[in-house]
Amino acid sequence: MEKLKNTISIGESLTENDLFVNILTKDEPEFNEILFDFIKENSEKIKNYSIMKRFDIEFYPLKNWDLKIKENTYQINNILPLSISSQEKLILKLLEEDGRIKIIDIAKSLKISAELALYKLNQLKKKEIILGNRILFNHEKFGYRFANLILNLKEISNETIKNIKQFCKNHKTINALSFNYGENNTIIQFLYKEDSELREGIRNVKSKLDTNIVSSKLLLLEDEKYVKTLPF
Repeated sequence: MEKLKNTISIGESLTENDLFVNILTKDEPEFNEILFDFIKENSEKIKNYSIMKRFDIEFYPLKNWDLKIKENTYQINNILPLSISSQEKLILKLLEEDGRIKIIDIAKSLKISAELALYKLNQLKKKEIILGNRILFNHEKFGYRFANLILNLKEISNETIKNIKQFCKNHKTINALSFNYGENNTIIQFLYKEDSELREGIRNVKSKLDTNIVSSKLLLLEDEKYVKTLPF
């Protein structure tokens, strides 16, 4: 899966599922082709699997360190696809390799002026193809661990989504939130140090959602490997 251009990240889990993979595809046929090929090649190794297709994702960085600064919330949801040029793709690849690359170096790679490179970069931001900057930390170095609480909720309305987002954004140990199509329609990711923090977080979620929860399961994540951020 690491060699696949569509694989964004891959890692291990200590609980029900041994492996998790994040895949970004352009459409349903492309996803089905990747899935069926993978299952066919690994049929003897796969006992079961779950598919979670996300339609709304939010990230809440840096809350765990009690920094008294305003943080950006990164959100990805359903939007109309945009066509991008070969030069724009190259800019994105350069940023994937080095998010702090200088404008002049982008211009040299594209063989254009620095002014035009800056214009193209600003256009990518204007189109919301570039949402912002994120630095990836090795949280294990700080003693932190990840866990995903996967929920099957009875109701997923706009009001429900709004309330859950507000709750997760304000919760100290919740690092990310996503809503998905199908049975496992909500994933809440915790970033925690002590098991007691994770237990308290789960209790908070279950108390908040209470009667809306049909079922839940916990994935204890480790060794997530960031393969790439672009599916090309």
